[in-house]
Amino acid sequence: MKKIYINIIALLVLFSCGKKEDNQSIDSLIEAKNVKELQVKKALIQKDIAKIDEALSKLDIKVNEALVSVIKINDTLFNHYVEVQGNVATNENIIIQPEFSGTLTTLNVKAGQRVSKGQILGRVDDAGMSQQLASIENQYELAKTTFERQKKSLGSKNRIRNSIFTSANTNDIGSKRSQSNESTIVKNNY
Repeated sequence: MKKIYINIIALLVLFSCGKKEDNQSIDSLIEAKNVKELQVKKALIQKDIAKIDEALSKLDIKVNEALVSVIKINDTLFNHYVEVQGNVATNENIIIQPEFSGTLTTLNVKAGQRVSKGQILGRVDDAGMSQQLASIENQYELAKTTFERQKKSLGSKNRIRNSIFTSANTNDIGSKRSQSNESTIVKNNY
């Protein structure tokens, strides 16, 4: 029985050493730079690969599978958008504040757009200021026509002087109100 175990062990050692010799022989051929033997081994391996490919092609169901697909390209506009987050550092910070409160009715610029001095950025609702201006202008025109009538109708110089003074004051006040309301309405444009 001992002899059988010894023979089995000897055979196992021989078979295991034989497989390592093939792997070691390739490594040893590379180290020894034996080109002819390496080419022979390569040819044998390529023959084995050709046999495997042939067998796979016979067994493979997906014979007509394309490796590359082709799509016809049309000339179109390509829009590319990039979204980023960051902080903007400016040389100059400008704070815009209205001279009176109101609702912003129009905004003529977009965020990030360059603006120049004097450019109108938006309009604030004047909340009846234009109506007040029209009313004051009407009062001014009425006072002006009244003055002209009194000037024509009065004959004496004293009456004319008193009337002129009263009408002139009315004209001056109406003119000043009109000018202040006009400046306020103009200030609605930022």
